[in-house]
Amino acid sequence: RRAAAALAAACFAAGLATVFSFNLLAHWRPTPFDAIDHLTSNAMLPLGGLALAVFAGWVLPRSLLAQELGLGPRAATALGVALRWVVPALIVAVAAGPLALP
Repeated sequence: RRAAAALAAACFAAGLATVFSFNLLAHWRPTPFDAIDHLTSNAMLPLGGLALAVFAGWVLPRSLLAQELGLGPRAATALGVALRWVVPALIVAVAAGPLALP
């Protein structure tokens, strides 16, 4: 119960910070809204895509991928290789650009 209450309080505080970014905290640079937007867009979204690609490439059986997507064995193998190596490398390469400090 304490963990749920603490998490709810943290979410409420983050929500208030983003709301106040448009009035009371508008003179701050970066505003809390900008900081949260930067974090979610440039860090959390690529990490979620990377986690999904790694899970689909390394954990899920290729037969399940082939069955669910209606692929033949060669296409399922190509997709498995892409999800294991190509997609994570591209996500890391693309995501590394916006994280660089100006």
